[in-house]
Amino acid sequence: MVSVRDHQAAERLSTKVQKKARAITLEAGKVAAVGGWVRPNDHVDIIGTFKDPQTNESVATTLMQNVIVLATGKITGTTNVNLIPESQREY
Repeated sequence: MVSVRDHQAAERLSTKVQKKARAITLEAGKVAAVGGWVRPNDHVDIIGTFKDPQTNESVATTLMQNVIVLATGKITGTTNVNLIPESQREY
């Protein structure tokens, strides 16, 4: 059952995506997410780390630059955080 408070706090992510654009989900732990400092509406670069098949060494490369963060967990840039239970406020 969804409470009125949950309904008021809920937002549709599709309203945050620009026309002809796509949203993706990237799972990031606290270390990769800069210790929780990344917030909705921040601009970030997406860096991928891969194993070079010839040298077997890790190689990092920039995949995307200046990407807008739409949400972190259940929080968007317009979320009223006070309507979300504290246990669900992870970033």
